[in-house]
Amino acid sequence: MHKINLVLPTIDIPTKSYLLDSKNCFTWFSPEWDQEFQSISPKEFSTRDYLGQNFFDLLANPDIKLLYESLFLAARRRKNSIFSISLRCDTPSSKAILDLNLVKQDHNGLKASFAYTQLETYTKMGPLLVRKEEELLKMCSWCQDIFDFTKDRWLPIEQALVDLSLLHKQTTAGFTHSCCPRCISIIRGKTHAYTGG
Repeated sequence: MHKINLVLPTIDIPTKSYLLDSKNCFTWFSPEWDQEFQSISPKEFSTRDYLGQNFFDLLANPDIKLLYESLFLAARRRKNSIFSISLRCDTPSSKAILDLNLVKQDHNGLKASFAYTQLETYTKMGPLLVRKEEELLKMCSWCQDIFDFTKDRWLPIEQALVDLSLLHKQTTAGFTHSCCPRCISIIRGKTHAYTGG
């Protein structure tokens, strides 16, 4: 697999944003969402399908729901202050580091904006491994580390591929999202500092 490392500002990727109302339902998406998802997804995608839907209905993992609830609460405590945190977001052909900026809006709404700070893109790989639906690996939604159940530890994804021999098998597990202790600590620290406890 060939990697091309692109670090901003050498490339210009527009910031993507959405608005949530006081009940955390989507009320608006910037056009960049449709453009990005149509470029990486073979199926039809339209943000119109998500207008009015609750943000938390899209999250399956209770740990991630709790983290986002904390982030949204911290951002809503002060008007016109930006609450910012970095996260990693991968696609089949790229690894991206983004800044998530949250700003309170009128009527207790919230604006979320995502700005790329680093992007690594990959040329197309060979055939993907067959996924075994009954097995799941835990992956941190923030840094993408993978939990090694055999040794009770979190590993960076690149190390997990080697240590867990994920690429040496004919089948591989699917992923479920969680949050590693390091990221939980960082997020709690940021929300604590932002809200003053």
